[in-house]
Amino acid sequence: MFNIKINRHHSENCGAVASSCDAPIFVALTVKIKHHLKEEYLNSIRELMPKIKSFEGCCSIYFCEHQEGLGEFEFFSKWKSREHYDKYVKWRSDENIVEDFEKKYFESEPVWRFLNLKSDI
Repeated sequence: MFNIKINRHHSENCGAVASSCDAPIFVALTVKIKHHLKEEYLNSIRELMPKIKSFEGCCSIYFCEHQEGLGEFEFFSKWKSREHYDKYVKWRSDENIVEDFEKKYFESEPVWRFLNLKSDI
């Protein structure tokens, strides 16, 4: 089981307290799925994607499969702020979605990467 603890800012001198940083944030999440549950997982994700996209602060989300087809998938999302993303993670954690998905579908622990926009050109 993994423990989600998010408390990062877009820069060292952000000045925000805890998760109140209001700079846009990009999140990349990599998951490896148990091969025999791939289609069931994809169906579950198809149901969840509209809920993620409609969550307050979510600007966009993309779900991609690695071209090698080894059961690895990536979520790429943009959020209005870290606070918005933290609220989303708390909502999913409170509903046990993350824990349920990990137990049922994940072959290994997911990998989160948090990215700051440096240029949009």
